[in-house]
Amino acid sequence: LYREYDFIFCGDNGQGDLLAGQLMMEGPEEDRPIAILIHQVVDLEKSLTLDEKEPNTAALAAQGIFLHRTYVGAALALHRAFPKLMSVRQLQCVAECAQEDFDTSRIMYPEWTRKWEVYEEELSADLSAVGHLLAAAGLPLLRCLACTSTLIQQDEPFVRIFQLANAHSNSSSSGSDQESHAGYCCHHMAHSDEDVILKHPYLLDHLIEQD
Repeated sequence: LYREYDFIFCGDNGQGDLLAGQLMMEGPEEDRPIAILIHQVVDLEKSLTLDEKEPNTAALAAQGIFLHRTYVGAALALHRAFPKLMSVRQLQCVAECAQEDFDTSRIMYPEWTRKWEVYEEELSADLSAVGHLLAAAGLPLLRCLACTSTLIQQDEPFVRIFQLANAHSNSSSSGSDQESHAGYCCHHMAHSDEDVILKHPYLLDHLIEQD
């Protein structure tokens, strides 16, 4: 199907995606994907693979199968293997978007602080590697990734608005409350919080989407 196109297979090692990727790379050369990107979500020894022992990441990479912890890591692996496919500028864009998404997710769900700290360490490592490439290319460097506790403290009004929206979502799940989430939050927040919504318009979009 679509043999005239090149393609990349993406999956994770939680079930059989890594095994599927290995089988693809053992097929005829003209049918193989350019690369296999596998998000490592469980320990490698728990992965379903062709290997009798724990798979070797270097050996997998030599076959075009790249394991990653973050999507910045996935883009980084593509750049190193195929710099024409993933340029340094494109890598910079992926990294900046990942930072924005990660900050928003941490603010939306501050109760996951311990999990965020683990992900923060993994993302920071990949962002650091990207930073070295940007410096070598003479491109603007990435901003520093704020630690989770600092981010939540700095954006406390932002966090409070999300908590308010989620609380209202739970209380109105029966459908008896006709008031929109966005309206509810706007009625119950301080004036300083209104400035937060004006500063982050995607917050209002999020609140409206929940309605």
